[in-house]
Amino acid sequence: GSHKMGLPQANLTPEQARHARTKVFTALGQMVGIAIGCILGLIPLSWIDQRERRYQMIFEAFDENGDGFIELDEITNSLHNSGIDMPEDVYKALISALDANQDSKMDYDEFKVFLQTLESVVSSDIIVKKKHSVFVRFVHDMINDD
Repeated sequence: GSHKMGLPQANLTPEQARHARTKVFTALGQMVGIAIGCILGLIPLSWIDQRERRYQMIFEAFDENGDGFIELDEITNSLHNSGIDMPEDVYKALISALDANQDSKMDYDEFKVFLQTLESVVSSDIIVKKKHSVFVRFVHDMINDD
């Protein structure tokens, strides 16, 4: 009971413990405690799920043909359609750097690592304040679309 949390234990007589009001308030206290515990336990999960859903939506936007991979032409098209044009060798270098298993395409897990890395870089004070790069601005807006 309450002694586990450092609270004083109620010294009820057996008659008081059997009283209907005591039982009601005991049950009510237990329900409130369980509800608060559940809410506190679910808050981080809802945040994680929201971020995960956001990553999935971004991945699906880049994966134009829906095959579960982002190939060179898809990243080129997606960034071009967003107003970001770079030489093809830059796109190839980007895919190569992000392609952990070196199969010339990014699966969801590789792309998620990429987004998490970009998120930490883009949210650093220096880059966010300057926002001089179209690509940095694009990534920042894409990840933090609220």
